[in-house]
Amino acid sequence: MGVILSVHQAQKSIGARVLFQNLTFGLQSGDRVGLVGPNGSGKSSLMKCLASLDHLQSGKITWSQSIRVSYVPQNPTFSSGQTVREFLVGREELEMDQEVMAWELFSKFEVPITDFEQNYAEFSGGEQKKIQIIRAFLQKPDVLLMDEPTNHLDVESIMLFEEFLSSKRDLTFLIISHDRLFLQNTVQEVMDLDARYKDGYIRVRGGYAEYLEQSREVFRVQNLTQQKLENNLRWEMAWLRRGAQARQTKQNARKEATHALAEEVDLLNELNRQKKIRLDLKSQDHMPKKLLEIEKLSLVRGERVFFENLNLVISGQTRMGLLGRNGCGKSTLIKALLDEKDQEHLIRHGKIKRYEDLTASYFEQQRALLDPNKTLLQHICPDGDYVFVHGSPVFGRSYLDRFRFRRDQHELKVKELSGGEQNRLLLALLMTQKTQLLILDEPTNDLDFETLETLKQSLQDYEGAVILVTHDRAFMDEVCDELLYFPEEATGSHELIRFASFLQWQDWKKGISTESLSNNQKKTTSGASSSPKAKLSFKEQREYETIEGIILEKESQLTALQKEMESSEVASDSSRLTNITQTLAELESEIEKLYLRWQELEAKVKPKA
Repeated sequence: MGVILSVHQAQKSIGARVLFQNLTFGLQSGDRVGLVGPNGSGKSSLMKCLASLDHLQSGKITWSQSIRVSYVPQNPTFSSGQTVREFLVGREELEMDQEVMAWELFSKFEVPITDFEQNYAEFSGGEQKKIQIIRAFLQKPDVLLMDEPTNHLDVESIMLFEEFLSSKRDLTFLIISHDRLFLQNTVQEVMDLDARYKDGYIRVRGGYAEYLEQSREVFRVQNLTQQKLENNLRWEMAWLRRGAQARQTKQNARKEATHALAEEVDLLNELNRQKKIRLDLKSQDHMPKKLLEIEKLSLVRGERVFFENLNLVISGQTRMGLLGRNGCGKSTLIKALLDEKDQEHLIRHGKIKRYEDLTASYFEQQRALLDPNKTLLQHICPDGDYVFVHGSPVFGRSYLDRFRFRRDQHELKVKELSGGEQNRLLLALLMTQKTQLLILDEPTNDLDFETLETLKQSLQDYEGAVILVTHDRAFMDEVCDELLYFPEEATGSHELIRFASFLQWQDWKKGISTESLSNNQKKTTSGASSSPKAKLSFKEQREYETIEGIILEKESQLTALQKEMESSEVASDSSRLTNITQTLAELESEIEKLYLRWQELEAKVKPKA
């Protein structure tokens, strides 16, 4: 495997703040690397520099020649009124092979699209993220750079994406993610960008589990080294204070060595300092047995039935996760629980009984509570220098310190913060409230591992009820002891299903898939002639109409290359011969896949008698 990327002595700053410096690493063809690190450590900035969308203050980034790089940003930017086609390929028309690939990926990622001229803005956040990922693959990249690609995706879409990445064995990618299970299932290396390491980062072979073990070992060794050097420094300082007699040159040399030792101890002390976030969730002093009681509740919008006949009791001990596809009704249920009047037009029948003095706090994933043009201090202390935390005044700057915000950040506007830092600010606001019910909608987005661990511990210690929506499967399993699953419309069932854990749901889901596959096989073998003629979907019809032309074009390219190979000029040029041979192999593989797909579509159009 050859080196395709070399980063040497890279440094990036924002104003006076250094994100990373002296950063040196490389990528080889076939590397599958997860990029992690504390919020604000410069991961997204580094990714943009690698994608040539930003520049370093110093250092060098070198890509191998002819390497195609595709970049999936954390949040896509698009123009008002932009169509899906324009988002995918700009003002140009899609080429035939791009169109076929697009429809195939739309189908695989379950994007509900019927036409390339649909308005991109009309799709949900999760669907937009999928189209964004598809755009990257249409560019046929050698290297894929992705910044938090699982944000806004539901759990089932993430699992589909994991399977898809696993099937792309030749793809090289660098992914920013803090989804531990996603990292464990997709990457072969983890690179942790953190100024607390002596080199500014560590790189560990393996998934998240191997990275966690190795990072702990690195910090353990750094702490032991610090203790040893501190002991040495005490001896040397004692020697200097005694004014020990020695030759002047020898004494001066020892003084210089002691000063160097003191500098190294100071560096290790700074590196090893743990700046942990402090979360202190407070519940109300009085906690009734029942906070909410739901009886035979049905929520419907037009002809769309979200769910029916829901019976549920929320008590102070409730730890419930809501699980289901994007758009299945999770947020609709949350809003109904918070304010029945606001959602009464959706409630077909049933009722919600609330404890008379119920106090609830809502963490909303769109961060609507944050004003992008206000500073951190203006959010925390809108009327002075102090914030009241559970009835006690706390100096605003000291309160922000608890959430790992540096003093030079306190006057920053919210729009200048990273996504993870904005979520930390939302958590800081949440901590100022006494509440009996916490409803958290995707609180884990963009949060680093340390903040996730602290949030998990705080929720476990919290004495009120928790209702959680998150795509982080590991976090959900650690916090919740009950899951409420919204089944897909295709199942025909509108009743929510309860599970004790994510693993139990996953086993059930696998069982349903296996049963469905078995039933399909039975139908096929029991006599296809009696079944109605299969129909192509709109996407498949478009694919079927274009696939023959694409095969002919690929075969023409194959014939031309075979003739070129036979020429004496190519035969005497080993490098050119190698390139043509490799291209031939790739074309033959593509043509074989296209023929297989054509046969699948033909079988639907013309089923055997």
